Amino acid sequence: LPEEQAAVFRHWHERFRLVPAAVSQDVWEAVALGKPRDMEEMRTVLREMKVFCANVVDGDDPQAMQEAAEQYMEETIWTFSWER
Repeated sequence: LPEEQAAVFRHWHERFRLVPAAVSQDVWEAVALGKPRDMEEMRTVLREMKVFCANVVDGDDPQAMQEAAEQYMEETIWTFSWER
């Protein structure tokens, strides 16, 4: 629902100054002007991101989660895709 999506983005904006940059029917990109403090916080955020968009990480493999967390710590663009 749009209200829930807006609430999630507002939450991330307050924490990481996340700003929507591009929105299409099935892909959203946002710029993270701030970063999580450390990898532990990034893994927590990644779990939130996965609830918001299951395609953020492929599966629940701990190694895949770690690699995704490392990637997102380096990136300023956070991508959410609902493409199949």
